[in-house]
Amino acid sequence: MTRTTWIRGLGVSLGVGSVVALVSEPSLLVFKLDVGSRVLQIPISVPILLLSALTGIFLAAFPDFTLDFVESALPRPLGVVLRRIAGRGPIASTNPANHAPTTTITQGVLERIDEAERRIQSVQRRTQLSVLTIVLVAILLGNAVLTSLRSVSVEANEMRLARTLQTSALSFASGDHIRRELQSLVDLHQPPPEATSSPSISLVSCLQLLYSDHVTSPHEFDKAERALYEMHLYSRVHATRLLDMGRVVAALSPEMDGESRAAVLSVLAMVCNDLGEQGTLLEYHLQAFQLARGAEAEISKLQLPSEALTMNTLGVAVASILRQYTEFEDRFRHARPDEYTFMARALAFDAPLEYGEMAYQAYSAYLAQRQPLSVLASTRCANNISDLGILLLHESHVAGRQFLGTTPLAREYCSSFTTTDSGILASTLDSLESNLIVARSLGGSPTGATAYTLAQLYSVAGSVSVTVSFKDEPWCAPQLLAERCITRLVEARSNGIDRRYFQESLADAMLLEWIWQQPEHRARLIELSRESR
Repeated sequence: MTRTTWIRGLGVSLGVGSVVALVSEPSLLVFKLDVGSRVLQIPISVPILLLSALTGIFLAAFPDFTLDFVESALPRPLGVVLRRIAGRGPIASTNPANHAPTTTITQGVLERIDEAERRIQSVQRRTQLSVLTIVLVAILLGNAVLTSLRSVSVEANEMRLARTLQTSALSFASGDHIRRELQSLVDLHQPPPEATSSPSISLVSCLQLLYSDHVTSPHEFDKAERALYEMHLYSRVHATRLLDMGRVVAALSPEMDGESRAAVLSVLAMVCNDLGEQGTLLEYHLQAFQLARGAEAEISKLQLPSEALTMNTLGVAVASILRQYTEFEDRFRHARPDEYTFMARALAFDAPLEYGEMAYQAYSAYLAQRQPLSVLASTRCANNISDLGILLLHESHVAGRQFLGTTPLAREYCSSFTTTDSGILASTLDSLESNLIVARSLGGSPTGATAYTLAQLYSVAGSVSVTVSFKDEPWCAPQLLAERCITRLVEARSNGIDRRYFQESLADAMLLEWIWQQPEHRARLIELSRESR
């Protein structure tokens, strides 16, 4: 094989292989850079593969020059070996004995020529080695700079994602919005992580599991939430059914900044609240309370204003605990000493707070959200504040619970829900209805949630009207309240609220027991609870 054949063969192989790699897998080590509102995606592999392809082309086009360059750059013995392997024969000796006899050039002139040639070759070797070194250093530095820029860009994108989440509603309906944000960080076409392992917890991996391309329905979203819980929280649940928060925090990815840590804890808290199913499964809401408090602590460390998602999730957790307040008290009352110690440390109080005081804490969490809120966050805030008020009305006037806040602010807040004055109660009901109608009209989220909460308001008002003599409609007209309740339930069902929230077995937990007691509306309620809808 001649010298040109194997050099050119090497060049063609290198060039073709690099081009094929560049075309078939251009997304290896993708570097993304934010430029205004756009995200530039530059694969780090591209410059490396381009350099490799150009090198192959050069080898194929200039084999002799390439071989001369390598020979001069290598030590003399290796150059001789390389020359012989390439079929170029031994390197010509500069020994005077090898020169043809001449009568015009003296021995001294030949020696000076040989010395000059050696110096020229030495200079050439040093120059070539310097050029090669500079090229290699440039490649290494360029790769290091690209890697560093990629790290900075990913961190910036993660921070932007964390801030976006704080004003978003994490539900199946918000999937398109979240996927657009995720697209700049991960490939959503990759299969979601397996739920059988418990890797380091990161914001991107949690959202990738919840909003992968495989999640195509609300049912699939529920399954993804369960998988996320099993992956990151199930193995860290204590015997008391509370989380060992030390293990949860230790599992957080150390590369995350404080805002991302707060966001991922809030996402996990949201998942726990969803799994708690409107307060019916207390342990999930207690875990959500722990996670939301952890997120709040991360925000406090950064001295940032309270974030919408974090504080809303905290408020939902506390309000949901109120729905199972008796069971919550019993857990402390019947706990063994070791369990009591763990629970007190995990929840940061030695005994359950008074009912009214906890209610005021939920209300304060809703109000503490960063202003100004997005339309979606405003809708969610108004809906949840009204939902809490409806619960307090039910507990005071239907369930007969006696409660009052222990602090002046809590007493003031609770008084409008515990009073027996029909005029004050009517004003309270008017305010709750008005807030929900405004929230429903904002259009920041699907109207199903606010429609369902309006139905709960009319059902609770129907129960209250049995013992309180209201003077104004609709509160004084039970039939009108029932009709409005049914209308809003139909609207909620048609806007995606799951059928399980329309089951008669959950009527008490969902504050809908009064409407189920109206014989003329039972058939419609049963229809709403069917799978066919």
